[in-house]
Order: sequence, then structure tokens, then C-alpha cells
Amino acid sequence: MLPGMAGIMAGLSPTDIVVVASIADAGGSSPHTFSGLSFGPEFSGRVLIACTCLRGNAASGMNVSAVTIGGTSAVGNDNGEFLAGGPCIGTGIFAAAVPAGPSGDVVVTWSGQSANASGLILLSVPGISTTAFAQASQAFGGSGGTSSSNTIDIPGHGILIVNEGHSNTNTASLVGVTQRATLTVGTAEFKVGFDRGLAAETARAISASWTTNAARGFQGRSYTQS
Repeated sequence: MLPGMAGIMAGLSPTDIVVVASIADAGGSSPHTFSGLSFGPEFSGRVLIACTCLRGNAASGMNVSAVTIGGTSAVGNDNGEFLAGGPCIGTGIFAAAVPAGPSGDVVVTWSGQSANASGLILLSVPGISTTAFAQASQAFGGSGGTSSSNTIDIPGHGILIVNEGHSNTNTASLVGVTQRATLTVGTAEFKVGFDRGLAAETARAISASWTTNAARGFQGRSYTQS
């Protein structure tokens, strides 16, 4: 039996963060449903975190107003940028307590233009509140760039999650967090990084960089894990 599986089978919460689903599609209008996604093993204290990935063609924002995971409202923030003449990128991190159910739907609602491509990376996280300890994003100017960055406070025994997106498929490098998942959404690339068991830290530097100018999205959130 694999390490940790005995605890899960006995109904005890695991400790690791797990990517339980990753999906990209052709987008469409809001609200958009990602149907029948795996939620991973069920356990008391399970929090599912939706890392949202949106790409639009037009020069207007795509601001996420609501996310539900398995019918439960999620708490979080999103961030993004649109260029003159387009395109637009939006990234978000949204958490909901969903202890039961091996699978279900994730519904993302946003204002503004329709998505010409959309995606989702879904994480299963044990032992956290859905309310973040801290969050960080970047205020973009609408001219694009080859990097995104900010600083974020980390609690003791902390978790850090970062969702980065840019409107081309240049490979990005993450700094300040370990890259765990990459998703191509239309002609955009999104990367999610996370770490757990972190020591308390003030203004931890987090960033992403790539080679060619692009519209950007960058969202980080930290949590205390019990």
C-alpha cells in the first residue's frame, strides 16, 4: 500500500496538495460549466481550489464574479490584463469546502466578453480554511509584458498557491513557488505552482517570466494548514 493511503482509507485527512483535475476547452459565454470533473478522494476537511484560466480575443476585461464547485460557492480572487486590440487573460484562485463527492461540476461566472478558450486546474487541499491568509496580484497597465510579480505574506505551517497565465505559449518559469501543473488554453499558457509546510515569511517574492510580450494574469494566495 502506498504511503498515506492507509490514512485516507481510514477516513483520516491526507496532508499533501493534489492536482485532481485539469481541463481546457473552447470556452464560450458566461457562465461556463466544466462538467464531471474528478474531485479525488473524499475526506473530512477537504477543500477544493479552482485555478481558473480564461482567454478572450477582445480588448476588454473578463472579471470572475462567482465560482461554484460541486454546487458550493467558492471564495477567491482573479486578476488579468487586456491589450489594445486584444487579447485578454484572466487567472483566479477560488476555494470551497467540499468534503463529499468523488466528482462534480465547476461553474465559472464572469462579466465582459466571451472566452475563446477556457480552462481549469483543480486542487484538493486538506486542513485549510477557504479564507486566505493573504493574497497578491499585479496591477497591469494594458501594454503587456514578459513577466508578472509581487510579494505575499506566508503564515507559519503555510501553503502558497500561484496561478500565472500569459497570452502566448512561451514556456514560463516560476520563482518563489514550485511549478506543479501546466495547461495550454487556446494560444495561452497557464502554470500553477504550490508548496506546503512553509515557515512564516513577510513579503515572499513570487514571479513568473517568459520571452515574448503578452497579456498577463497573476494571482497568489496563502493559507494556514492545520
